[in-house]
Amino acid sequence: ENIMTSRRNFIAYGFSAGGSLLVGVPVLSSNSFAGEASGVFTPDKGMSSLYLEVSPNNIFYLTFDKAEMGQGVITGQATLFGEEADIHPQALQMRPAMADSRYGTILGHMITGGSTSTPERFDLMRRVGATYRLKVRQSAAVSWKVPLDEVVTENGYVAHRKSGKRESYASFNQSVAALDVDIDDSDVQLTPRSQWKYIGKFNESIDAKEKVTGSPEFGIDFSLDGMKTAIVLRSPAFGGVLKSFDQKAIQAIPYVEDVVQVESGLAIVCNSYWRCLKVKQAITSRMLEWDNSGASLHNSADLKKQYRDSLEISTPEVKAGQKLVSAEYSLPYLCHAPMEPQNAVAWKRKDRFDIWIPTQGPTLVKEYAKEHADLEDEQVFVHNSKYLGGGFGRRGQLDYMIEVIQLALKVTYPVKLMWSREDDMMHSPMRPASVHKLQAVLEKDVSSWQHKIAAESIIQEISNGMMPLMAPSWVGSALGGMLRLIGKNPMSEEGAKQPYDLPYDVSSIEHESEVPVTFWRSVGSSHNGFVVESFMDEVAHGLGKDPYEFRKVLLSKSPRAARVLEQVVNLSAWKEHKASSNRALGVAYHFSFNTHCAQVADVEVIDGKIKVHKVYAVVDCGTVINPDIVVKQVQSGIIFGLTAALHGKIEFKDGVVQQDNFDTYPLLMQADTPDIVVEIVPSEEQATGIGEPGLPPIAGAVGNAIFAATGKRYRDLPFQI
Repeated sequence: ENIMTSRRNFIAYGFSAGGSLLVGVPVLSSNSFAGEASGVFTPDKGMSSLYLEVSPNNIFYLTFDKAEMGQGVITGQATLFGEEADIHPQALQMRPAMADSRYGTILGHMITGGSTSTPERFDLMRRVGATYRLKVRQSAAVSWKVPLDEVVTENGYVAHRKSGKRESYASFNQSVAALDVDIDDSDVQLTPRSQWKYIGKFNESIDAKEKVTGSPEFGIDFSLDGMKTAIVLRSPAFGGVLKSFDQKAIQAIPYVEDVVQVESGLAIVCNSYWRCLKVKQAITSRMLEWDNSGASLHNSADLKKQYRDSLEISTPEVKAGQKLVSAEYSLPYLCHAPMEPQNAVAWKRKDRFDIWIPTQGPTLVKEYAKEHADLEDEQVFVHNSKYLGGGFGRRGQLDYMIEVIQLALKVTYPVKLMWSREDDMMHSPMRPASVHKLQAVLEKDVSSWQHKIAAESIIQEISNGMMPLMAPSWVGSALGGMLRLIGKNPMSEEGAKQPYDLPYDVSSIEHESEVPVTFWRSVGSSHNGFVVESFMDEVAHGLGKDPYEFRKVLLSKSPRAARVLEQVVNLSAWKEHKASSNRALGVAYHFSFNTHCAQVADVEVIDGKIKVHKVYAVVDCGTVINPDIVVKQVQSGIIFGLTAALHGKIEFKDGVVQQDNFDTYPLLMQADTPDIVVEIVPSEEQATGIGEPGLPPIAGAVGNAIFAATGKRYRDLPFQI
């Protein structure tokens, strides 16, 4: 009963003193907790505009409730709502949602990740728009005393063609709010696919003008009167803690306003960020001492050996006429390297706590602030930035949020926390490193397939960090304990089993470390897309089969997978292409986030250097909302994946990260970015994720092309020729 609610309760209306119509729409989710996050609108919390505000002059303000990190959430939600409300998406003024459990989808929390934004909001945003449009039509029909079926809408206006009457939606703000008409599911008719004006067709970017003119405000731009700026000094090695500091000496350094100890280290507060950096340079080892007795002091080579040695894989009996193919692959730690380093502003007053932060998990911020400030829900306000300067999983983490909240609780003024680029690369939670051992027994086909993975567990980080904020503390403890007991590391195994008709035997070993690990774009598939597709090629060559033909047969039971593979082969002219001694094509396929993606890479090896000339990609992500966004997200995933395949690695020496900026952690430059051709498979299936699926196949496609061109198989990333 808590989860299910009548259509009448599905949408609630209010009316502001300024004459604006406020439309509150709760989120219904089978994953929600009952009660506050159940999807039942609670008027006692105030009739704020959960999704829509209509001003008296017919301006439409639509709230988007997923973080906009460049993946197109703003345009996507505007398209879905605009389709059913009959409002052009460009006419919608988009505003970010504040932290509120009523927007929650995962255990009642607002989380942007896992390529779920469009699948989770496809039905909801359409029903919001359709229900609002119906209410306006009903109000107009009552006001004009005409039958409802004679009232039509035209881009934010209602009209009665027989009488020539035409008025704006806003003209009916008061009557919509007061209208007492029960609405059942059957009353709300969604626009048939054949009549869509925007879904699948709208290719304009809602926020393009704002970005082109440089006017959008990112978190790093936010400022308040009287605000001071802080940086945090942290142990060079993960797990190190602050042992002692000379408060008097540090306070005496010019520009220092405050010196505050927080859990992760020592916060230095000044009147500007640049002054903070000056102070940092002036602090000597005598002023600050770290205790690294519990720190992770390993070297990368030792860690790789430890992982390798832990992977015991039993060699199966190979009978006459059979062949054993085996291989070992490895991938390094990776940082996220978003263009905008971490930042946040917090201000604790007597009975109010405000946090302004670019985050993928605003309600997690709110829960932590409530708990540590001992405040009620209505006293804590988390303002998410309209734009996040890159996310990739990094902005779902708690570290910078914890630092700014702990700091704000110890000072009386608004304070802005800033991470430098070096901070972000050396102290952020990372994509786990991993080592993989695989072996397959071949006869006419694949008789057995074993894949064993050694990696650090993301789940343990979730159970220890996020889960206590999302659920009762015992849930996180029980989850972590259960996984440790059975030795499972599910995120490491993500993507290891594909739609191929193979006798999979996949297992993993969890390694513990003080190095924090977290979600990185495409998560486990960022490992396994490379490993599985590379080994698929090794097996195909072991059987003497064409890599495409081999995959095609194994995907015969998955028509959608087979279709993207066939289409990318045709797109790239795979069958007509002749490999040379240094240039060839490589193919790869991967299914992740309920989306199928196949790629072919055209690669040349010149004087020991890899040149990726062109990448062909075909994607099936079900119903497409904005085709141009789909293309750009696939291109983005390929570029992100190529950066990792060709350059990306975080190395440790005595526990200290050796890469600290883009000179030592290079990104793919424009001159080295290949031409990327993307085709979308037309589909009427449910919309699925697109922010991540473009990444997993690319490293495998490139590695397979290198093998086809040179006869050499490279099994470690980044590729070193």
